[in-house]
Amino acid sequence: MNRFVTFDHDSIRVAQNCGSTAFFAAHENTSTLRVFSWGETKKRPKSTLVGVSRWIGGDGYHSRTPDGRRWLDRADPRITGATLAASDLWFAWSVDTGSNQRPKPFIQIARIDSTNLTLAENINIFDPDSATCYPALATNADNEVGISYFIGGGTRYPTHVVGFLTAPRREVDVAASQRGPLPSNDGTYEWGDYLAVRPAFPNGKLFAATGYVMMGAGSGDGSNSDCTPHFVIFGRKKNT
Repeated sequence: MNRFVTFDHDSIRVAQNCGSTAFFAAHENTSTLRVFSWGETKKRPKSTLVGVSRWIGGDGYHSRTPDGRRWLDRADPRITGATLAASDLWFAWSVDTGSNQRPKPFIQIARIDSTNLTLAENINIFDPDSATCYPALATNADNEVGISYFIGGGTRYPTHVVGFLTAPRREVDVAASQRGPLPSNDGTYEWGDYLAVRPAFPNGKLFAATGYVMMGAGSGDGSNSDCTPHFVIFGRKKNT
């Protein structure tokens, strides 16, 4: 068994749906991804620097819910979504206000040609009035890319969204919170993350996504643990 250990990056994300070559990536800086490829017969991975649209990061992004609470204090730019669809690699992460001149925090995605590890497209999942954050990605049997993420701020409480990144594209709000998070003991509003999406079996043409929303205090103890989990099966109408 071959091992690869690196301490040069804070976080590495492995792409879903890889075959005999594994792909994984980390941020080299705010305008470059370091993408690793590791064939199963190779002793060590190779890495390639791929330029992407410059972004702004940090620990904690700025967005307030309708009740005036922050909800992105624990957000950061680590890659949280990664998948391979046909020959395209997709890597997704969350960035702060001002990136690409967007007025709210949003999800940035790099679509990369896996055959030569060059950038094919920069994609933004954004809203002019609300922040988007915490993306998860997966590929189904038709090589469609599904996404699960949160949108919130402005007139929205944190809302779970699922959709497609491949054409024809569509997003659906599947569950909306009724309030914002409460502060933790240290005064920060550390809420979010813990999203996932995977192909749903047996045929693998649908997606299965997990998420959650915060409900009103009347339905529980009113703490940040007072969340309602959601398990969502979604897909194109032709695949249902």
